[in-house]
Amino acid sequence: MDYLLSSFHRSFAIDSYSFLVRNGRSIAPLSTGTLNPAPGNHPNGFDLALTMAPQAGKIAEVRLFSTKDMTVPSISLDPKQTEVTLKPLHLDGTAAGAPQPASWPWSIDQLSLVTLAFTAPSPLPPTDTIEAVLLDAEGNSVASARILTGDGVERAPADTQAP
Repeated sequence: MDYLLSSFHRSFAIDSYSFLVRNGRSIAPLSTGTLNPAPGNHPNGFDLALTMAPQAGKIAEVRLFSTKDMTVPSISLDPKQTEVTLKPLHLDGTAAGAPQPASWPWSIDQLSLVTLAFTAPSPLPPTDTIEAVLLDAEGNSVASARILTGDGVERAPADTQAP
């Protein structure tokens, strides 16, 4: 345990599970995301940012579910109320290019930060219980991502200690 604690740091955590990486290294936290209030004065506006690996097929809809009840989506995101931006990423999670707007249906052809800007018509479940499911035009699941609490940014040991 001493070796793990001294040589690795948590990249991200989901529920009670932590994904550790060697100190001095960084990774893109695949299939995870963050949900934040949209910048500006957008009541009930949100930016959902998902770190996704390349996926086969085109995404026609994104459904947000509470992990407490995966049978009924909390909200469905589609072209009517959601703007999509794709930003290519390096394996360490740093930007590999500028963000580009995407038209529905859209595809993920490289490691990307997918940002979905939308207005929620009703309250969303608690952030730490949301799973985003990406669907194709036939309603088949193409991928999913768990929403992380906080800002989702990994913290090296030096960043978490008090000065």
